[in-house]
Amino acid sequence: MEQNLHNVRIAAAQFNVLEGDKDTNLNRALQFIRTAAAQAAKLVLLPEMFLTGYPLHIPMSELAEPMEGDTLRCIQSMAQEHKIAVVGSYPEWDLHDACSYNTAFFIGEDGRVIGKYRKIHLFDQEKSFVEPGRDICVIDYNGLRYGLIICFDLEFPEPSRALALAGTQILLVVSANMDPYCLLHRVFVRARAIENHMYVAYCNRTGDNKVYSFCGESCLVNPVGELICELGQEE
Repeated sequence: MEQNLHNVRIAAAQFNVLEGDKDTNLNRALQFIRTAAAQAAKLVLLPEMFLTGYPLHIPMSELAEPMEGDTLRCIQSMAQEHKIAVVGSYPEWDLHDACSYNTAFFIGEDGRVIGKYRKIHLFDQEKSFVEPGRDICVIDYNGLRYGLIICFDLEFPEPSRALALAGTQILLVVSANMDPYCLLHRVFVRARAIENHMYVAYCNRTGDNKVYSFCGESCLVNPVGELICELGQEE
């Protein structure tokens, strides 16, 4: 188990998400998946809401897709073709609940959806267009145990602690963190790693919309809080 932990190679696909432009964002994500696989990564993280961003001028119900939708099928095919696991979040439309969730998915290298997590802690205006989730998500994959959280979840110790108590070794965080909160996430990524003694892989987006400026700074941190690698605000 420990040998697997030290040999996993994770990529963070940090990029500028265009608000409401699903086609462009999906094509960018697919290109990053190809690039990550070509660089021998075994798992690639996409930013929070990588498919749509947070377009306040378009109802989320018009952008959301079910888990069996075209976007996820496309990413599943890409993951299978390039033998790489893919994690990201997008607006999921739940037919039973008749509402949208900010949902993170974990797709394995065989193209199967292994697990999903609906964001529990919603930030600011997000509460007006998606519903909160209720359950944590632990995923066993290739001999390792992963936990999924999304952006604002990182600022609360309870989700990460619950995942650690469930045996998580690598915490995966997809994010759309913005100014002036960049310092908070730099601190919380390290804090969650240290207090739970686990690796944390954090992928944030870049770019601007009419309300926010997103600050990048994706990183991978080891269990004692040391940076293994990091990106700048615009990389």
